[in-house]
Amino acid sequence: VKNRAFLFGNAEWMRERRTNTRGFLVPEAAWRTGDFSGQPTLFDPLDADAAGNRRAFAGNRIPASRISSISQKIIPFWPSPNNPGDRARNYLEDFNDPVNQIQLHLRGDLHLTERDQLMVRLSRSASEDLTKTIGLNGEWNNLKPKAGVIAWTRVLSPAVVSEARFSAYMFNYENLPDGLGRDYPSELGLPRFALSPKIFRFPSINMRNLQNLGGGATMPLFRKEINYQWLEQLTWIKGIQTVKFGLDVRRYQMNNFQPQTAMGQYHFNGPFTGQRGSQYVNGFPDFLLGLPNQQLILDPSYYDANRLRNTRLNMYVQDDITVTQRLTVNAGLRWERDGNWTNANGQWAYFDYKTGQLVYPDNLKFPFTMPFPHRFDAIRSMKKPTNGSFAPRLGFAWRPWGNNKTVFRSGYGLSWGQPLLFVLNNTSQSPPPFFLRTDLISSNLTPELQFGVFPAPDTSALVPRNPSFFTHQPGNFSNGYVQQWNLGLERELPGEIAAKASYVGSRGVHLERRYEGNAALPPGPGNINARRRYPIF
Repeated sequence: VKNRAFLFGNAEWMRERRTNTRGFLVPEAAWRTGDFSGQPTLFDPLDADAAGNRRAFAGNRIPASRISSISQKIIPFWPSPNNPGDRARNYLEDFNDPVNQIQLHLRGDLHLTERDQLMVRLSRSASEDLTKTIGLNGEWNNLKPKAGVIAWTRVLSPAVVSEARFSAYMFNYENLPDGLGRDYPSELGLPRFALSPKIFRFPSINMRNLQNLGGGATMPLFRKEINYQWLEQLTWIKGIQTVKFGLDVRRYQMNNFQPQTAMGQYHFNGPFTGQRGSQYVNGFPDFLLGLPNQQLILDPSYYDANRLRNTRLNMYVQDDITVTQRLTVNAGLRWERDGNWTNANGQWAYFDYKTGQLVYPDNLKFPFTMPFPHRFDAIRSMKKPTNGSFAPRLGFAWRPWGNNKTVFRSGYGLSWGQPLLFVLNNTSQSPPPFFLRTDLISSNLTPELQFGVFPAPDTSALVPRNPSFFTHQPGNFSNGYVQQWNLGLERELPGEIAAKASYVGSRGVHLERRYEGNAALPPGPGNINARRRYPIF
């Protein structure tokens, strides 16, 4: 509609394709059948002389009957060497790592009446970054934020203007492993304790001095944040003053889902096919025999996404006063209430240093008794609200000689912060039994583990009797603030040169810090836990 409606749109695309040559060390063809002829002596961990020394495999070969059936299924995921002359990189491949980015923006303005104006803005972007490599070690990084704003501006009188605004911002981030969505463990004969088929992936196989398979065990990661904001502002112009009053409400929601080691993680460092008490040059012979020195897998019984929630309420007033043609003063005051921080499913705990207990919300129920001091309290909020958070602001600009060549400026402001989310994330996940996994470690002298064999899941047995965790203290976990101030002189010099001199200062108060609350003091020899205030933790 002419002179009443305005529509603007913008679109940007970026596609990057860059080729990189990467080199890897993969198992030789002969090794894959157990033939290590010409390599360092290979010892049999199940055959020793009277002195306990291991005897060498005949012909430096592992018999086919001794090669693990699981290992045989995994071997094809390593490509065959194509650069045999290089002992450090016997496999080379060119990779094209694609990067795709897109940004879309659409804005519309509509004059409803002479006094009313409506604005709508929508934004969407996406960034996809794929790192390619061999052995299912590649990963996707996907970032897909969305935002929308609707605002209504109304002229109430020649001196008063009202603005109402609602906005939403959605942040979606995914860190995904190569091969996601395929049930590799079941195909290979390995266990998996997946919470959902969407997290099926290849297990993490870590091999000493050879290329690993499956990528990092910390993937996949699904993170979603939603921010809602409601804002109402009145602007009043009266003579030499421009005054703004505002109410600002913000709602924050975050879901962070990262089931680490759900498909299993296996380590082969080579302690069993070297001579007793030493390691072989790589972990591949141990892998063929199906003898990991460590293996881990997640127990999903009490694992869930971290689901943090918070509501903030802000009120403010700002007054800009043109005292004279030479002097302008700005004064303002904000009240910022950071409301309760909660976990939507009530899953969190903290350590009480006064009683030496781990404290859980009383709405949590476990079908077993924790093997360490603990209690259940009527607690819901992970952090108390801040009701006395006032933030003053004051500034001035002064032209002492009435021209624009010399200006003195000064300002002071106090800004309140928010708690670090990773602290609250740890409080929601690190205390048992929220993140439990079977972690088996073998002696390096005698193999004690079999590839992929874990004891029957018993959640109560996985709860550590000497737990280690990282939590905050709800009683003294408060919002910090920063004070900033400055005083400056600006002067226009001949030759279109400007000079500026300023003094700038800042001070932080109640900033977050990390400390060891149960340290082993004083330092010295002997049992570490015996020197702790609470030895069981």
